[in-house]
Amino acid sequence: MNGWRKFKLWLHKVGHWEYWPVWIVYLPCFLIYPIYAIRSRSFLFFTAANPGMDNGGAYLVSKKKIYDLLPPKLVPATLLVSQPEDESKGRDWQRTQELNYPYIAKPDMGLRGDGLMVIKEEASWREFFSQLNQDYIIQEYVPYEKELGIFLIRQESGEFEITSIVEREFMAIIGDGVSTVQQLILRTPRFAMQHDKLQERFGKDFARVLSAGETLHFDRIGNHSKGTKFKNGNYLITPTLNQVINDTMASLSGFNYGRLDIKYASMKQLLEGTHFSIIELNGAFSEPAHIYDPRYPLLKAWRDLLRHFSELYRVSVDSITKGTVPPSLNEGLRQISEQLKMTKEYR
Repeated sequence: MNGWRKFKLWLHKVGHWEYWPVWIVYLPCFLIYPIYAIRSRSFLFFTAANPGMDNGGAYLVSKKKIYDLLPPKLVPATLLVSQPEDESKGRDWQRTQELNYPYIAKPDMGLRGDGLMVIKEEASWREFFSQLNQDYIIQEYVPYEKELGIFLIRQESGEFEITSIVEREFMAIIGDGVSTVQQLILRTPRFAMQHDKLQERFGKDFARVLSAGETLHFDRIGNHSKGTKFKNGNYLITPTLNQVINDTMASLSGFNYGRLDIKYASMKQLLEGTHFSIIELNGAFSEPAHIYDPRYPLLKAWRDLLRHFSELYRVSVDSITKGTVPPSLNEGLRQISEQLKMTKEYR
């Protein structure tokens, strides 16, 4: 992209807070954090929120361990690999599960979608294993087209309350019969920000002219950092959906606070408790991601973040009272440093 286009994208980021640095978005939480730390007598009180997860699901948490806690019939087939030699294990897994491309690959201890990729064909499979140097998860690709992030907080009654729902709108462009794929990408700031990454994966299509009305879908990866649009789905919160989710999570102990990411076929079937899969369960560092809707005001986002942070404090203190012991500050800082080091390696 030329300098003028990059400048326009920079202006777009400045004018849309969803792209601002995390420290600005979470500023109110950072300001109240010392008060919660003093009251709980622990700087890492949040690691007690979910006793069934490593560090409460905040950092250095194994996704594979979390999948093992969930109802098997609702979780995609999942394999943990860690070195190039594990390719043979991967081949056995393919045959045993009777799976075909594509697959989802993501770091076992990844955060915010870093390192996530789609393995679409044999060449990508071999390349993935040749560069493997830490624990990764390979997962069957869930074909359902719709995706939700459902935030859950366990109440004193033991039931979960849905406090946030985010709808994810994946990247796709619609042809006009005249413009190339690259030109269509550059017209939409959200997509233009992903230009270089899209060129790596879809460069062969950049000169192609889509016919009028023709749709080109990019990778259906539900991460904001990868161009997916987050939409406020709180209108979907109903007693029926709340009951479906509570029934789904009934057998899960040691989880009190976090976001359940699911893919589903239709809302009608989801409300009947059928045709959906759990693609992730996130813990203490989860976000009520509905706030990233481009239409959502920053002040309301801050209000919602403070409410969730208050609930995180509540469930954490309750867990500490029942015997969960957060790590020391020194140990926590060491582990967070380790997480950051790992993240740099797979970005």
